[in-house]
Order: sequence, then structure tokens, then C-alpha cells
Amino acid sequence: MFRSELEENMLNHDKKSNVGAKPIDVVLMFKLLILQRLYNISDEMLEEQIIDRQSFNDFLGLSSGDKVPDAQTIWLFKNRVIEKGLEKILFKQFNGYLDGLGLFINEGHIIDASFVEVPRQRNHRDENKQIFVFLFFHMVYDYFEHSLVRDTYEKRQLENPPQMELIEENIYAKELE
Repeated sequence: MFRSELEENMLNHDKKSNVGAKPIDVVLMFKLLILQRLYNISDEMLEEQIIDRQSFNDFLGLSSGDKVPDAQTIWLFKNRVIEKGLEKILFKQFNGYLDGLGLFINEGHIIDASFVEVPRQRNHRDENKQIFVFLFFHMVYDYFEHSLVRDTYEKRQLENPPQMELIEENIYAKELE
């Protein structure tokens, strides 16, 4: 179904010799893009899932010992498909084929749009002002109270510094015993 279009546009027809690694089948590579789109996974995750899942191998026609395309190869192929403008054409063909079979694939997000009852606020504007003033007063009071406590603590530390030498001597004396 896709082979002729993929081979015509994706294979290097100007190759001068058959030396080097053989290219991975273009239909297999396109199947990788189908899996990637259906499962919404990255190139790296796709490589891992091909190794891990038998269902992916079955869809791709791979056996357990076959070489799996790495993430870089998948990325390069995907970019070449996009550059040549084949992505929309091939996926339109693929979706048309699925529609003919009665299978419909929708991409999107599930959103919870249920209504939830919440308590209604029954305060009047004057009450809201009183609540605000009350909260503001307590916030300011707490700030100054903590500042006063902190300042008092720092003042005591300056007046009576801890006697570290005595503490160290006591620890050293206990170690010698």
C-alpha cells in the first residue's frame, strides 16, 4: 500500500555501489512512525518498546533476533519523511484504509468536565472587609511578634555568647576517661 511511494521518495537511487550496510525497509520504518503516533512515544521510548513488546515485533514483522532500528535512525527517517512532505499524504492514506475497515482513530486528550457543587459564599461586602482587616492585623502582629522574638534572641546571644571552649574541654575530658 505504501511501498511504492516510500521507495520512490525515500530510497537513495543514485547509489554507486552496494558496499555498506543495507538500508532498513522503508515500510518497516513507516510502521515505526505509525506506532509512535498511536502510542505517543519518543524515538528512544519506541526503540525500547520494540525490544520489550512482542506485539510491536509482530506488527513490524520482526523476529526476536532481528536488528532493531535505533532512536537516531527513527529520528532521521521521520525528519526525511517530513522534509519530503510525505507525512500528511501517507497518514491520510493510512487513516483512509482504517476508515474503510470501520476503525476510527482519534487523537486527543481526555478531560474531566463534570460539574461540582461548591458552597456559596454568603458574606456581604462589609463582612468581607472585616475579615480582611482581621487577617491583615493578625499577619502584621505575627510578623512583629516573631521579629521581636528573633531580635531578643540575637540580643541575648550577643550579651552571653556560648562558651564553646568549655564545651569542647568537657567533651575532650570525657573522651580521655
